[in-house]
Amino acid sequence: MAGKHSYEVFYTNMAGAIPCLSTVTSKLYQYDGSVPEGVINVKYLKDFLIQNNLPFIVSLSEDCSAIVAKREYDTASNSVMGVSLPMEANGLRNQKLAVVTDVKSIVDVFERFPRATLMLVVMAQPLVDGIPPIRILSFCTDNKFTAEDVTARMHTIITALAAEGILALVCSADGDAREVKFMRETEELGLPVPKSIPVGQEMLYTLKQKYFYFAALRIPCGISVQDPVHLVAKERMRLLRSEKFLAIGNFIASPVHLQTVMNQYDKSRHLLKPEDLNAHDKMNYGSAERLCQPHISQLLENVEGSEATQFYLRLMYYSSSSYLDKALSPIDRVYRIWYVAFSLRLWRYWITCDKAYTLAANFMTLNVYLCVEFNAHALVLMILALQDKPESFKPWLCTSQPCESYFRGGRSCTANYSTMINFTARDFLKCRCRKIDATIRLTAEGVKDGLSYPRFERPFDQPPNTKVWDMPSMEEMDIKIRLALTDAEEDLKKLGLRVSGKNNPDQIVTVFNRESSEDVSEDVLRVDADNDEFDALSAVMNGTFRDISKTHPVHSNIENTAFATIARSDGHIQVVSKQTICWFLEGIVWKNSRDRKWRFKGCPSGFFEKQKKITTVEKMTLKKGHWAVFITIDGKDYLLGQVLALVTVDGKINNYISEWRGDEKIEIRALCQWYDMERENGKFTGKLKRTFMFSNGYYSCKYYICTCPVPKVMQFDDGHCLMLDQTAVSQLSRFCKFQ
Repeated sequence: MAGKHSYEVFYTNMAGAIPCLSTVTSKLYQYDGSVPEGVINVKYLKDFLIQNNLPFIVSLSEDCSAIVAKREYDTASNSVMGVSLPMEANGLRNQKLAVVTDVKSIVDVFERFPRATLMLVVMAQPLVDGIPPIRILSFCTDNKFTAEDVTARMHTIITALAAEGILALVCSADGDAREVKFMRETEELGLPVPKSIPVGQEMLYTLKQKYFYFAALRIPCGISVQDPVHLVAKERMRLLRSEKFLAIGNFIASPVHLQTVMNQYDKSRHLLKPEDLNAHDKMNYGSAERLCQPHISQLLENVEGSEATQFYLRLMYYSSSSYLDKALSPIDRVYRIWYVAFSLRLWRYWITCDKAYTLAANFMTLNVYLCVEFNAHALVLMILALQDKPESFKPWLCTSQPCESYFRGGRSCTANYSTMINFTARDFLKCRCRKIDATIRLTAEGVKDGLSYPRFERPFDQPPNTKVWDMPSMEEMDIKIRLALTDAEEDLKKLGLRVSGKNNPDQIVTVFNRESSEDVSEDVLRVDADNDEFDALSAVMNGTFRDISKTHPVHSNIENTAFATIARSDGHIQVVSKQTICWFLEGIVWKNSRDRKWRFKGCPSGFFEKQKKITTVEKMTLKKGHWAVFITIDGKDYLLGQVLALVTVDGKINNYISEWRGDEKIEIRALCQWYDMERENGKFTGKLKRTFMFSNGYYSCKYYICTCPVPKVMQFDDGHCLMLDQTAVSQLSRFCKFQ
């Protein structure tokens, strides 16, 4: 309804109609199963599964969210909260290190441990539709833990759940570099089968030995999955990075083709928004969903030169739908995700063989590529693990979205119209988490009674699917996977990319080269520890604080209370609140180190302006999407190309720009898809014939001649081609001297 004060107003004026605040509070405490920071709450999860008659199979997910970096004293635990404690051997934090008994212990905590900037949570999602996830672990961190810490933590959690009979089928993450490394090492992804397999581990290597395309261990639990929602959002961002173009055979995947669709067709047909092509908005999952819909690829069939963009959007669609489309059968899911995996393997291998291109500049990031590999192998492993439990096969629940939902709930736990979306560690763990946990338990009870909660629907969500599919055998999946390889090869050949995975099985595995110099990591926040140069203990001892010894006298057990003593120089023992000491030591509160406004930047000025239609041939400001004429370097011929990107060249760094006015002092280059201007007896006929360069690259704008109207697709006896009208042809004679 609203906040605490608003509820009191309602209760006062509606006596007897609603319960009093204390009754509501006591009711909510029945659902409070909180445990100390850094402790795995296995009992709470087990009770939840039993209470709701759920199977003992869950999907684990781990994620972090930024918090206000502020250290505060908590009376209930007699400890300082908001500090990043050292990681134990089991990958967890020991909250007892933050317990304080006197002034010296408080100062020690502030000096030894840095401020925490992130809150890490681990969620357990029961594999049943409509059931919310349960938080089983949370602690503060400064984001400096390692992949080894992640490995130890996941092993500890999976072991603790297994001890209570709970199977952690999947471990999901959102592409964090340490999570990727943990998953890669857990599944030995890409490593060859050892010459001597340890006794008792023969089953782990059965798939690697029998199927040339399989590169992971056959593990029965803790299967590695990367969140498909994050994955498709990263694929969208890679497409929109025009300064690093995606070369696929003879074609280029470019957002210009999508912009052309938006210009040519009514919004009722493409259903896109202008901000869908905004590269500043990195977290727009809705945009990724709209871009990869099949009807967009159908519209692109009428856009000249967009073959690579259609192929790329198909990869995006298959990456997400293989996990999130609830109507797909397991065997169709396997086909789609392995089609993506084979396409990327062959595309990546082709780039490594072509000296004109590099993986860093013309391919997806290694992080995105590995996420696809994890998901392809995970789908097969999940099907094999659930042969006897097909009702639990729900890959759309095996994501990291439970963590995202939990953090969204934490930021919305405020009164109506409040703008305080950020929180401190103490606020989150002691207040907001308890509210969210109670809401989750009440939501689960409501689901049993047939209630629907729209606010808990995730991106890409669809209506529940109650159908239980038969799990295919490995032999059946092998047939479908080999079909995906054949189809991927055929589709890549159409783009001019000719490689074969059947004739050269080694190239399918060597793409996992573990010595690669590519950077797997995404943006990782690093915060340095505090380096206080003054004597904090002396500052506290000599500080002026309110003496509360009259109301809270000194006693033998005062160290376990919320108060501490300070011995003054005159011999007087002063009693001070520990919260006051923490406030004094904290000094300036750090603002949220990852302000959410920067994650959702608005579109730059002029982004929504529709490009002016060009009707005549003239020399003008060159923009992305224009059809422009360039003279060849030798000055003997002309080429017409559609501009896909404009960059400034500064050494080895290319900076993307939106337009070229012609008066810039630095060198500007254009990326184009080129067309020959067909001539008869030295006269330009208006026909444009696609020409494929040895390699695609940037062409200097100093060779720019003029800009033309958009050519039209015309049908002839020998097929269709692009054609400029006679007015444009005659106007070109003023700029081009055809021979």
